[in-house]
Amino acid sequence: MRAWTWVWLVAMAALTTRGDDSIWRYTVECLGDAEKAQLIKPGAEGSAAAMALSYNQGAWSRFNWPMFRPVKGNTVLRLQLRREGVLPQAAFMRLLTRDGGEWSLKKAIALTENWLAVELTPDDFQLYRGADPEKVRALSFDQVIQCHVLPASSRDGAGVLVVDSLAFVPNGPVYNHDEDEWRRPPEAVAVEYARLQDVRERYQLELAQLAGSREHVLAWTQELQAIRELWARDPAVAQARLATPTAPWKQRPSAVEPPAPPLPAMTDEAFRARIAALDGRPRTLVNDFRTAARVSNHVLYQAPPQAAPERLEENGEFFVRQQVVFTGENSPQTVFLGMDVPVGQDGGRYLDVSGRAIVMKIRCPARVLHEQRPFLLRLCSEHPEGLEAFSDVRPEPMPGKDWTECRFDVTMPFRGVRFDPRKVTRMELRVENVPGEADTFALDAGAIYLAYPPALASVRDEFLAACQRQLLQARMALLAARNELLLLEDSLHSLPDLRDLYLRSFNQELRTNAVDAVPLADALLSYDGPAVAPFTFRTRTELVAGQPELVLCLSAVAARLCVELRDATGKVLVARDWRGGVDAWQDLRLPVNVPLWSPGNPQLFQLRMVAYAADGEVLAADRREVGFRESVLSASGVTPVLRQGLVRRRPDWFFRYNGQAAFPRTAAFSWMEESLTACPAATASLLADLWVEGGRFYGLKLSESFWSLFERGGYAQLAAFGPSYKSLKSWDDMRLFGEQLSFTVERMAPPSSHASPFVLQVGNEVELDSWGASINAAFPGTSFQPLDYVADALRRERLDSSPIMYVRAGHFNTVAPLPHEDVCGINQYTGRYSGRLDEVHRDLAELAAEAALFNRPVMITEWNGPKYSWATGGIGGVTTRGAAYYLERYWRGLVETPGVAGSAEFTLNWVIAPFEDLTNQSREEAWLNRPRHAAFGGGHTADHVPLLHADKVVPDECYRSMQAFHGPLYVMAKTPGDIHMVAAVGGGELATALAPLRGLGKDLGVDARNAALLGPAELPRDRHCVVVLPVGSGAAALPPAWSGLLAPLAAGAAEPLIRSVVHPYAPDFLLCVVQVEDDDALGRAVRRLGQSAAALFDLRAKESQMRRAVALIDRNRELVFQRYVLEQAGRGFFSTGDDTRTALLADDFYDDAGQLLPCWSALATLYLDAPRALMADEWSLVQRLQADGVALVISSGCYQANAALQTAYPAELAVAGDFSQPLSLHTSLQGPAPLRALGGADLAVVGRYAPAMLTDPGVGVQTIRADGATALAWNEQQQAVIVRWPGADAGRGSVVLLGYQLGNIAQVHWRVTHSGQTHGIYDRDTACGLERASLAAVNAGLPEQRASELLPALQLHAVPQSFLVAPGEAPQLLVTVRDGAGRPVPGAQVNARVRVRLDGRNGASSDYVRLRADADGNFAVTCVSENAAGAAEAAAGVNPLRYSSGDRTAKVSRVLSVQLKAWAPGYIPADGACAFILGE
Repeated sequence: MRAWTWVWLVAMAALTTRGDDSIWRYTVECLGDAEKAQLIKPGAEGSAAAMALSYNQGAWSRFNWPMFRPVKGNTVLRLQLRREGVLPQAAFMRLLTRDGGEWSLKKAIALTENWLAVELTPDDFQLYRGADPEKVRALSFDQVIQCHVLPASSRDGAGVLVVDSLAFVPNGPVYNHDEDEWRRPPEAVAVEYARLQDVRERYQLELAQLAGSREHVLAWTQELQAIRELWARDPAVAQARLATPTAPWKQRPSAVEPPAPPLPAMTDEAFRARIAALDGRPRTLVNDFRTAARVSNHVLYQAPPQAAPERLEENGEFFVRQQVVFTGENSPQTVFLGMDVPVGQDGGRYLDVSGRAIVMKIRCPARVLHEQRPFLLRLCSEHPEGLEAFSDVRPEPMPGKDWTECRFDVTMPFRGVRFDPRKVTRMELRVENVPGEADTFALDAGAIYLAYPPALASVRDEFLAACQRQLLQARMALLAARNELLLLEDSLHSLPDLRDLYLRSFNQELRTNAVDAVPLADALLSYDGPAVAPFTFRTRTELVAGQPELVLCLSAVAARLCVELRDATGKVLVARDWRGGVDAWQDLRLPVNVPLWSPGNPQLFQLRMVAYAADGEVLAADRREVGFRESVLSASGVTPVLRQGLVRRRPDWFFRYNGQAAFPRTAAFSWMEESLTACPAATASLLADLWVEGGRFYGLKLSESFWSLFERGGYAQLAAFGPSYKSLKSWDDMRLFGEQLSFTVERMAPPSSHASPFVLQVGNEVELDSWGASINAAFPGTSFQPLDYVADALRRERLDSSPIMYVRAGHFNTVAPLPHEDVCGINQYTGRYSGRLDEVHRDLAELAAEAALFNRPVMITEWNGPKYSWATGGIGGVTTRGAAYYLERYWRGLVETPGVAGSAEFTLNWVIAPFEDLTNQSREEAWLNRPRHAAFGGGHTADHVPLLHADKVVPDECYRSMQAFHGPLYVMAKTPGDIHMVAAVGGGELATALAPLRGLGKDLGVDARNAALLGPAELPRDRHCVVVLPVGSGAAALPPAWSGLLAPLAAGAAEPLIRSVVHPYAPDFLLCVVQVEDDDALGRAVRRLGQSAAALFDLRAKESQMRRAVALIDRNRELVFQRYVLEQAGRGFFSTGDDTRTALLADDFYDDAGQLLPCWSALATLYLDAPRALMADEWSLVQRLQADGVALVISSGCYQANAALQTAYPAELAVAGDFSQPLSLHTSLQGPAPLRALGGADLAVVGRYAPAMLTDPGVGVQTIRADGATALAWNEQQQAVIVRWPGADAGRGSVVLLGYQLGNIAQVHWRVTHSGQTHGIYDRDTACGLERASLAAVNAGLPEQRASELLPALQLHAVPQSFLVAPGEAPQLLVTVRDGAGRPVPGAQVNARVRVRLDGRNGASSDYVRLRADADGNFAVTCVSENAAGAAEAAAGVNPLRYSSGDRTAKVSRVLSVQLKAWAPGYIPADGACAFILGE
């Protein structure tokens, strides 16, 4: 089974005819459902070999031959083809040309099993894609750079297509696949030695950059300290010194020689000697099964129960046999054969496998096993909280029908969670079926040994560990210097005027110097031919003291270079003739006086460049439509999300876009290109409504039509500038990879001149094998290596016109920051795939702290999830309300976390597409107007990216949520300061539109003066400002006072431009400027701001109605109750986190005076789900809470286990069927979470995906007879299955009794919806209706009358005493709780917990501790290591938080995070976090 049928698969063409002693020297890239390419014997017409192309059934398959440089004079393409077996019936050829056009055969080539010789000419091809059909020139083989071979259809089934003697005639290239194209594989030791030398050079560069950054920070600190001291004597001189363009914080650090000794060097001779010394180390016997073996089995998914394992003997050796039976059912089935570790190396209870390998004799004659997870060894370790902790390791080699000694390298896990290699307690062999394939076989496991890794791997690991130690030292030295700077910057709060001037100095005011057009000779003006070698030119934009400069260089020497820049009318703006010639890679600077390109304002110009050889021939020529923009990253300073006013003593970074601080707001929008083409106006309006500045792209796109679409539309890009890495199997492949990359780099040169990309991505989640590449196996210990190779190429080839980024999957554990990387991208999904929504702040703070240690910012490049009513994981919400709340809540954590420099939401399609409600609708109803979906996900039952054009969007609550939080008003609403509006025209309408902000505590002032008569310096400096500039787009319409901050509108701008920047004269406030072409555009701007204000009010109103719930649960149901009942079903209705208990304690709810603690002031519901008797004090607490107005929702199991409940609320329960029967609902349970009915679940789905759960009592329903209770749900016989007793007294909480066990039914539903076939969690066929039980329970727990009062929101902030904690010191922080105006909140409560993250792996979280306030809204906290001397004395201090730093030395990082939760009666609660780097 192919778990990801759409994933691109790649195989390097493999050896055949010479066994293992030769390989093809080229690479065939396999895409789509293409599986592999390998040499087979013989080839066509007696040749030695041909290339066999194997593919699987699927949507499409394509095989790419190597790229080559264009060859002139070719007229014919010859090749020979045949099929092997029945399929394919026909084949296509495609040709890729240098300009990005793809040309396909007009007619497929019919195939038989006999060789067919084919001759093709350019006339046999037609344009397929990649170019404008109306502008493209006729195909010439002179422009071809690559051949693609495709089976005519992959949908008919798998097949093998054989190709030989592919040749362009008469001048080549030729691929005959014979001996002259073979080579011997290199020696493994030589390959690894060469790889480590490359690693050393890359690490040496990283050390040099760290040293340079440290010198830069030290100079910065010295200068700022000098200015601080000067301020006391002469403020005017200090101010002038701040304004100098040479101030260190206005410069970029340069790499220098590190002061520490260079990284360890090793000669080839020493390398081999060390390998020889470690070779042959003895291994340790773990278990030979000579004594009674503690073995057992268990199954997963739909595997049937298995017979007990046996201990057998064969040839004097003992082994364990498990008879494995897989049924023919089309469902996943997994069998585990487990063995307890009999004894550790030291006789203890654990086996320490750190840095080791497990060697085991195995025999497994299975006929067929799962493609991706056929056979794994699972190592289970002990976890301090009793949570699952394991690591799955692949065998080498794969076992077969004969006894095989398999090695499992513990250092290279396939996957794992919370695994501690020092505490292994159990080993399990795991085999998984291919669904639908029945099989029976004996799995035999023989003697188990603990071995050392191969000597080569050990030497490699020693070398890498030594490098990591030096890198860690250098990083800590830099962070220590940066920490001193942070403390100095923080001290400026006592000098507010100096602080304002300092923060203002980070932005550059645009200026233009007089630049005269230089008359050109006729040579440039007379040349009007086609582009010649356009890849020769590289351009970028830089601001030099605010002056835009075009920086141009050539990849070749030229005797003369002519450049001119024209505006849209053809007027020459600037021209230059370098008659004396230019060197290759020489930077040529040309100041330009033009408005800069920015998102929403596409200022475009025509750039013409002609380079001449010494003989006067044109060496290179190109004509490009370009915009000018600068995109760089800076440390410290200001951000337009205004963290600078709230975050202190923590490292931060910001994008500087055209001289001004920016926080990019982008999104992955599948079908964005198609939507822009089909309905450009609607797409522009959609993106503007949602405040989305541009898109994030994944595949390398090189067609000019694509780039022009974004350049002309004014849409920014996180551009994909990385190739495919799927051909890489080892360092030995890098030579071919580099050759192919050189072709790609050349084609990247023209796109790199465009203004739309503000970040260049060299890859996305390449470390995940599921995407088709295997860089972890190919580059053990240094997965970053091929990625940095590409980043290095972009730098070296001067294509780095924007910051370079690689995007990781969730963490830095696998791919460390690349030495050539500027900003680290991370796809992060707390609250979707794992974790809870209140943990977003903590998880982001930890990532940002790690990135700060690495001296880089992070950008969250994927977050959010689909909105499915029927799912339990991998989603944003099971209700529209929940999904909308998730969007805003995640964004809140994102913008409040220092070190996070920008966002790319994934995917915008989930925001704009309809909610998929399979809970209240049949599939036919739900899909009545269902948009087309991308195949992404695993087939039609699991496709989860809807595709729709902007004109088909029906805005829902998610849409409105993004309208609210993505815009500038969100920042204004959540930070101190009122709002001042300046608008000579439309001021009244604007004030009306923003009126909802008054409900959020903002005073709105209106200034009717003409903004043209004002400048930024004349705006108020104690509040946020919204300014509407005069109507018009020309330069004359931009008042001179604004020209240093803004660019005029581009000609013909239809959409209004609403730009937010940090107030130039008050850096703790925001300035929002509206520029419009005409009155209609002004109306749209007012409407857009008004919709954002109204949506903000709606967000606050709905969050004001949210309540708290707490659940008494059984520990084995805690996770599912948290994740599904409270987190998903209750998302947007309950404020979640710290809301489950296995025991109820009065001290947890009431203070010494007997009052409810502030954290429970909004407590609405107590769920009693634990099927056990309540202790006397627990029952007393339950009654007390009910008396205070808390509703009780009681599961049947808990009710039946408690006589006190039965006495207080008499009822008779009787088993009466299951959830498949129709169960109707009272109107009070039909909302606020939308729910039509309770029953009607499809238990056949449970039987298909989790058959063992059919007998679980969770699927059963009980009827309830209770006098005085109101039926809230009933069956067809009108028998109640949910009842409610009203509160006996006013203010007393009601009691709801459920005729089912809530935790159990949620567990069944969780299991079913995590057992999908087409996709584990997105298979719609798992939709069964059991989720209704949880939704009904949520509705039952919420008050029928929901409060309409609008509550103010708490602001929670944490200020560390020092971000970097020196060895022996205790991490300390000050936690503050403020209102929206920045005032302390009396009576606030803050709870905190800590955890340590070692080398990117999370430790256990402590329990929450209630902090004591030392003043209103202030809480001083000290974190105390249990490992530190004097820990007991330190714990006696104010608010001690205990943590265990563990007994392992950090190799990369040790991060301590403090997660915070704040409450106050009458306020919306707040979450926050602070992370430290521990130097211990």
